[in-house]
Amino acid sequence: MAEKLRVGLVGTGFGTHVHLPAYRACDAVEVVAVCSAQLPRAKKAAEDFGVPWYTDDYRQLVQRSDVDLVDVCTPPDTHLEITLAAIDAGKHVLAEKPLALDATQATAMRDQMAGAGLVNVVNHEMRYTPVRRRIRGLVAEGFLGRVQYVVATVNADHGTDPSKEPYYWGWVGQADKGGGFLMSSLSHHIDLLRFCFGDIDGVQGRVTTLITERPVLTFEYRDGDPIGADTPTVGLRAVDADDTAVFTGTLAGGGLISVSGSWSIRFPGGVRLEAYGDRGSLHLMPDGRLLGARNGDAELTELRPEATLPSIPGAHYLVPNFVALATEMAEVVNGSLDQKEAIFATFEDGARLQAIIDEVKGAPNRAGPAPGSGT
Repeated sequence: MAEKLRVGLVGTGFGTHVHLPAYRACDAVEVVAVCSAQLPRAKKAAEDFGVPWYTDDYRQLVQRSDVDLVDVCTPPDTHLEITLAAIDAGKHVLAEKPLALDATQATAMRDQMAGAGLVNVVNHEMRYTPVRRRIRGLVAEGFLGRVQYVVATVNADHGTDPSKEPYYWGWVGQADKGGGFLMSSLSHHIDLLRFCFGDIDGVQGRVTTLITERPVLTFEYRDGDPIGADTPTVGLRAVDADDTAVFTGTLAGGGLISVSGSWSIRFPGGVRLEAYGDRGSLHLMPDGRLLGARNGDAELTELRPEATLPSIPGAHYLVPNFVALATEMAEVVNGSLDQKEAIFATFEDGARLQAIIDEVKGAPNRAGPAPGSGT
C-alpha cells in the first residue's frame, strides 16, 4: 500500500459535507477518486476537493489500482451491491451506517468481508466523541460495578424543522431505501450503547410514524443527493418510514436497558443517558455534561472527558470525529495499529446492530455467528 491510505469515495451527499472535508484534514489519507450517480456532481466534488479522478459508475472506481479503500457513502439500499463489488476487487471498505437494509444483507456483507481478510469499518463516528469514550472507560474500570439498568432517550425536532433534511421527502423518509428514525438516527445511539455497555439481547420494541406526510423538497433523491429541481416543489407525500421508536432489552451482563426516541416532536429534550450499577451511577445530560457518583457520595459531580478531538473551524460538527476515525482506519490498514486496539465499528458490529433494528421493528432476523467464532 502507498504511504497514505488512498480512498475512493462513492456518494456526494453526506460525503461532501463530512467525509471529504475530514479526509482533507487527515494527514494519513488521500482521496484519489470520487463517484456520484450524476457525473456533474462527481465533477464538482472532485474540483472542490482536489480529487484527480471522478466517475458516475462505482464499478469503475472499485477496479482502480490506486484505490486502497472504498468509502460507501450512499443510502442503505445501495450498500450491499457496492460493498460486495469492492470486496471482489480486493478493497478495504468503509460503509456508512446502517450497514445494510436488514440483518440478512448485513450478515452476508460481514461474512464476505471476513472471508476476504480485509479491513472493514462502519461509520459510527460518534464513538470518537470524548464524553462517550469517557463513559466507556469508566464502565470498563468498574465505576458502576455491575450494570443493572440503563435508560436512554433521544428526542429531536428534525422532522418538524424546515432547515433539516428529515422534514422533507427524501430517502430518509422512505422505508425501502433504509430511511426512518430508527435506521437513520437512533442506530447511532444503539451503537454507542453497545460501545459503552456491551451487546444487547432479548429486544422487544415498537416503531410508529407520528407525521405521515412530508413536504416534497425535490423530485427525487439518488445516492442521497437531491436531483431534478433547484427549488422545493409544492405538495405532500405519504411517509412509510418510522419517526419514533421504543424498545427494551438485556445487556450482556444481565442489566436491563430501555431506549426511546423520536425526531418528530416539538420542544424536544435532546439526548439523555442514565446508567445505574450496584456501585455507582452515570448521567449524560442533554448539554453534553457527564455527571457521576459512587455509592456513598453526597451528590453527582461532573466527570470531564480525557480524550480530545481536533478543532476544525467552520466544519460540520461530525468532521472532527470522522478525522479521528479515518486516522485509526489508516493506521490499521498500514499495520501500525492492531485492529484490536482500534475503537471503530466493524462489519460484525454493523450486523449485530442491524439484528437489533430488525427486532425493534418486529421482524427478527438475527445476525448469525461470525465465521470461525465457534458459537
